[in-house]
Amino acid sequence: MLTRTITALLLALVLGACSALADSFTLADGSTHDGDVSLINGRIEIGSDCEVKGEISNVNGRIQIGGGSRALDISNVNGRIELGEGVAIDGDVSSVNGRIELGRGSRVTGELESVNGQISADGVEIDGQVSSVNGSIEMRDSRAESLVTNNSSIMLDEGAFIAGALTVRKSQGINFNAGSPPKIVIGREVTVEGPLKFERDVELFVHETATVGEITGAEAVHYSGDEP
Repeated sequence: MLTRTITALLLALVLGACSALADSFTLADGSTHDGDVSLINGRIEIGSDCEVKGEISNVNGRIQIGGGSRALDISNVNGRIELGEGVAIDGDVSSVNGRIELGRGSRVTGELESVNGQISADGVEIDGQVSSVNGSIEMRDSRAESLVTNNSSIMLDEGAFIAGALTVRKSQGINFNAGSPPKIVIGREVTVEGPLKFERDVELFVHETATVGEITGAEAVHYSGDEP
């Protein structure tokens, strides 16, 4: 999914997609934009209570969306993605080399994906899968369909809910993180309804108030209090 998103984004930019090569794109509070927004080497700023009736994509620049706004798919190659409170994304959110930060009350109807950037969600609904290769995943009081990573640490806390599986996959090719097992923390009042499957060494900590499915490939260390 992420590879297809990046390929489509780069092709669209080469073909001269809307606003490509501009220094920046700004949409004022309460405004509507018909169509896609795509940039190279610029910054995209969508104000509060806006609607973008298309996809938002960038290469080498930040994407920032104000509270209460709506858009379709969001993708970035080298830059962070910041969603304010109550933002609605009808599609996927993906990043290659940039942090993804979602404000409280936001919702993503598709998947949330990162390669090297951290994912941070606080009070967020993600209808699809959350995945990262190398960037850490932090979810507090948030919901997702499933979690997948290769080398990322994972922190779930404050009643986070995962409807399906949590999977840490075996790394392919050369693994520069082989000496540092990912730290997986299943914190206070967290529920993981599906299995926890580990194909590589991890440090797994499960809070005494958490509820999890069958664990394979790791031995859980149970703890109480705020942190393991």
